[in-house]
Amino acid sequence: MWYPEENEYSLSEMFNHCTMEALLMRRLKRDMWKAGIALAGTLLLLVLMMWIPVLAVGAYEGSSGLAISGTVTVQATPTVDATVAALNKEKLKQEVQQLKNQNEPDPLSWLRTNAAILLSTLVVVIGGLIGLFRWFGDRRSEREKRAEERFQSVVTGLGDEKESARIHAAILLRTFLRPGYEQFYTQTFDLAVADLRRRNVHPNTPEPLDFLSQALITVFKESFPLAREHLQKPGSHFSSHHLDATAIRLDKAYLRGCDLKQAWMPEASLREADLSRANLSRANLIKANLSRAKLLDAKLNGASLFGTNLLGADLLGADLSKANIEDALYLYGTSLRGVNGLTKEQLETCKAKGAIIDENPATLVGADLTKAYLPDAHLHLADLREAVLIGAVLSGTDLSGADLTGVHLENAVDLRKTNLHGVKGLTKEQLASYKALGAIIDEDPTSSLSQSIVIPPPPLQSQDAQAPSAPSAQGSTPTPDTDGSSTASSKPSNSAQSQSAVPAQGSSPPDTDGSNAASSSQSGP
Repeated sequence: MWYPEENEYSLSEMFNHCTMEALLMRRLKRDMWKAGIALAGTLLLLVLMMWIPVLAVGAYEGSSGLAISGTVTVQATPTVDATVAALNKEKLKQEVQQLKNQNEPDPLSWLRTNAAILLSTLVVVIGGLIGLFRWFGDRRSEREKRAEERFQSVVTGLGDEKESARIHAAILLRTFLRPGYEQFYTQTFDLAVADLRRRNVHPNTPEPLDFLSQALITVFKESFPLAREHLQKPGSHFSSHHLDATAIRLDKAYLRGCDLKQAWMPEASLREADLSRANLSRANLIKANLSRAKLLDAKLNGASLFGTNLLGADLLGADLSKANIEDALYLYGTSLRGVNGLTKEQLETCKAKGAIIDENPATLVGADLTKAYLPDAHLHLADLREAVLIGAVLSGTDLSGADLTGVHLENAVDLRKTNLHGVKGLTKEQLASYKALGAIIDEDPTSSLSQSIVIPPPPLQSQDAQAPSAPSAQGSTPTPDTDGSSTASSKPSNSAQSQSAVPAQGSSPPDTDGSNAASSSQSGP
């Protein structure tokens, strides 16, 4: 079976890696067996050396006891003289007492007797322990050397021309985040940041993540807290910029719940990133781009947000204690519903910049939104009167119920899936043209109004009383009558009736009942 060259290379790398790991594990097990045998032999030798003197003392006591019993047997001869017998008995007691005193264990005498044995045993034990410690030290040095070689191979793989090799190297980076590899935590973080900075992104539209970016983002969010804790050792002077992630590109990254406390990320690109419940307390996000990012219930207490782009971001329930969100560059459509830690003055400043405060709609009267990037932004019920939207990106933006009086959406770049339900200030011709550009409008913006004031057509009197119909010149909406004709009278009431009965012609959609008749049917026979 034939495989592409990249797959063959990747399979070969994986096979070589697995083979190397298997050999290393086999060698490690063999060395552990050797160490265990050496340790067991040392302990056995120590036990034997301690047991031999004890056996010697026991044998000596046994022989002394036999001697005493034999002597007693020899001395216990019957005698006729009672005085001699008493003297012999007293002498025997003294000898027995003397032997007991000699056989009683004396620590000093026992130490003097067995000093040579103890000294030799101690020398052997100390020598064994020193050898064991040296073996463990050599093993650790060898393991660190192998880890350094593996890390260098991963670094080389990240610079490979083949994408499959780079992906494989990025996945292997996570192995250096395990316990015992603390010396690689900071280097792993720096490698992930460096490669994510080189990520190619569209300047206006965030692109989906590729496999390499996903692997590197995973390494980034796992390595940062480990490297931070490693650098925050007692006695060390840790600063946030020691883990520098300036201008990192994390568009559309999944960072939900990750620990980015004290992260140094000025000018970072986090467009459409999911940072819900993330810990960004005391993070440096100066001039970062967080447009349309999800920051639900995120911790942003003490974060630096000067010049930050929060256009259309959702901060529902976020903690903004001691955060200078009022100094953000863009807050148009930013949801600040239910946020905590902001003063009344801060909320008023954010509202003046277009942020959504609880249920209050955004006020953007006369706002200059030239080339603004507002896809999927929530501008429901916003006041956008006379706003300038030249070159603005409005794909998927929710403008339902907004006041668009004096706004020319045709100057926007993208209106696909823009929600224009219930908007105010737009004519039917404008709505029809925006629908042609992909916007979502009401099925019939004036249907409810037309149905409420429709007047039944008067009964036909004669063909001579009818005149050819013509669209009204007032406004931008044609006004044919419901029956396909208009009266020749110039009374305002007849004109109003003809305008209210039929929807606009041309680019506007026809009515569901098919009352949009052709102009040829409006004239008499």
